[in-house]
Amino acid sequence: MKYSRSLKWIVIGAASIFAWWIFSTGKPMNKKQIAELRVRITASTEIPEPTKVISTGDWYYLDHISGSLAGYDLEKKTFSTVYAQSWSSKPDGSHIFKLKPGIRFHDGTLITEKDVIWSIKRHLIFKTSTHFPFAEYVVGCENLKVLTDDCPGLFQSGPGEITIKLKTPSDSFYLQMASPESGIWAASDMDPETAKLTATKFSGPYFVDSKTPSEAVLKRNENSPVIQSHPNAPLQLRLLTMPLSQVENAFADKKLDLAIKMYSPMTKNSWAAKSIATSYTMPSSIIYLFGTGTGDRAPIGKDLMTALWGNIPDPKLSSTETFLPFTASYGLDRKQYLAELPDKTAKTLRVMVPAGFFAPEFLEHIASQSKSVGTSIQFLPTAQAEFFATFSDPTANQKCDYVMSIYAASERYPAMQLRMLAKQLVVPPIDLKPAEAPDVTEDRASILRDFQKWLLRSRQAIPLYFDVTEYLYRSDIDLGFQSKSDAEIELWHVQEKSE
Repeated sequence: MKYSRSLKWIVIGAASIFAWWIFSTGKPMNKKQIAELRVRITASTEIPEPTKVISTGDWYYLDHISGSLAGYDLEKKTFSTVYAQSWSSKPDGSHIFKLKPGIRFHDGTLITEKDVIWSIKRHLIFKTSTHFPFAEYVVGCENLKVLTDDCPGLFQSGPGEITIKLKTPSDSFYLQMASPESGIWAASDMDPETAKLTATKFSGPYFVDSKTPSEAVLKRNENSPVIQSHPNAPLQLRLLTMPLSQVENAFADKKLDLAIKMYSPMTKNSWAAKSIATSYTMPSSIIYLFGTGTGDRAPIGKDLMTALWGNIPDPKLSSTETFLPFTASYGLDRKQYLAELPDKTAKTLRVMVPAGFFAPEFLEHIASQSKSVGTSIQFLPTAQAEFFATFSDPTANQKCDYVMSIYAASERYPAMQLRMLAKQLVVPPIDLKPAEAPDVTEDRASILRDFQKWLLRSRQAIPLYFDVTEYLYRSDIDLGFQSKSDAEIELWHVQEKSE
């Protein structure tokens, strides 16, 4: 094998550093498997509904208990096979997936073509997926009512072979097939008439062994291709649902090993002094205002946004003038962003916030910047259930003008991010389908920019700051590879440092 000169010196340098480390310590760095990893990644132990992922925690949870035909390798940034042996696409929009032979759920039950087809049919029936609206793409399945109905765009095309035919090409389709939303569930766990899922069989790297309202115990699924390729993954995960205010004490009491959360600006913590390690992603999340209800909304003006961006209170925050992170080819600039807003903000704003999430100092900062431009903000702390319900409540504007929330964005497929921010209360006047591709041409970029402008102009979504995702963990934990450009956590990489 031939090496380039620069690679040669990198290899030599790395080997030298490793040799020095062995010489100075007497032994190489080791890692060992964790018997039980206690983590806080979700706010509820209830198994999330795959067709309607509401929170980032739901996404993390599903990612660990459901497996898909395809996967996305965060390290290599490419799609890979999981339960599919291979796949191919035809010019007519047909995507053919070949199942790996002998694939099984955690309890040993064979995974069949019916399991895969019915798992997708649930999306076609409920039509609640915000990332990729299956029902708008799959041929002839718009009126699917029950799981036993057939439709021409989704069928078993041979032994171990499933075909999904789309009306229009979409590279985002593969991202959807690689997401936990498209995990495989047992047809025997679904009601044929209502499509209700009562999960007892799991295809993910872990399965739910037991749960209470405060914790869920997940054990390794030895039948999972993910676990088979990560033999040192933790033997067991214990998902804890404690409030953020209890996280620090849980670490101190040795009841918690790892927590993942959106960084809460201006929160005062000295984690290092408590032997708690920290790691952060790139600024890949958005603190934004979501316009509630379906009627007119109190205006957010240039005056307020200029004040907020001119006085950023935390070094981990940055201005959202490009609208989305990772928008070199399709984003806005500050002038384009502000051009969609009126000059002045409303005199009063009612803003719902998740109770206990944002630091009081951060809310006070926003209130003071608003006051500086003549606007009075009333923050309305709200419990989790009501907070999430507000996003889909057409009458929510009777109690508040905006919801201030955080959205975990991604460097993959901007159209999917914009659709998620738009939610489902209104019908956008711009069709994102022509922009559903990773290779952004100028035409596609124009569609994406126009959609961002509409979100601002309609006050449907107004980004305030870019934020980071924060990992907190015991200092003797090794996270393994975790993506820095996506708010993702893959717990099967985590091990314990060993002397």
